Amino acid sequence: MERGNLDLDVSPQQAVAIATDHYTLIRSDVFPFPVVAHVQYINVKKHAASLNKLCYVEVLAEQRTAVRLNLEPPIRATIQFEDMNVIGDLVDISTLGLAMLVDEYVDLASGTEMTVKFMLPDPVLQKHTLVKVPATLVGIAENASPYRYKFRIAPEKHHEQLISRFSFQRQVEIIRGLKDSTD
Repeated sequence: MERGNLDLDVSPQQAVAIATDHYTLIRSDVFPFPVVAHVQYINVKKHAASLNKLCYVEVLAEQRTAVRLNLEPPIRATIQFEDMNVIGDLVDISTLGLAMLVDEYVDLASGTEMTVKFMLPDPVLQKHTLVKVPATLVGIAENASPYRYKFRIAPEKHHEQLISRFSFQRQVEIIRGLKDSTD
C-alpha cells in the first residue's frame, strides 16, 4: 500500500474479471472486513492490478439464501394480475425471487399476489419451457420508466429445479468464458 494505492498480483481469471468492471471486492486476513476498491489500473497479461479508494463494506449478497443470476440478455415475461397482463423484461432471477423491468407503471401495493410467466431454456431437455410462478410483489423501484418490479416467488418443485439448472449452466458458461479469456 503506497499513497492510497494497493498493487496486487492476481490470477489470470481475476485479471480478466477485474478488467470488465471498475470495482472489485477483496477478502483477506489482512483486513477485518471485506473491502471494495476502485480499479485504477489492470494489466491482464502481467496479472497485475492497482487499486485505490478502498473502503470496508457489508456484503448483503451473503445474506441471500439463493444465488441470484443477472440475465443478459433479458427474457420477456408477463405479470398476470386479475384481468391485467403487463409485459416486461426479466432481468434477474433466483429460486426465491425475480426482478422485471417494465415500461408502464401499474400502481400495485407491496404484498400483492400475482403470477409471473416466462420461457426459460432447459439445459437438460434442450428446449424452452414455460415457467408460471406464483409471485408476491416486494416493491417497485425507479422514478421513471423502465420501472423495476421485484418479486418473491414460490415455484413448484419442477420449476425450481429448472431455474436451478439454468442458473448453474449460466455460472458454468461465465467461468468457462473467464478461463477462455486467459488462454
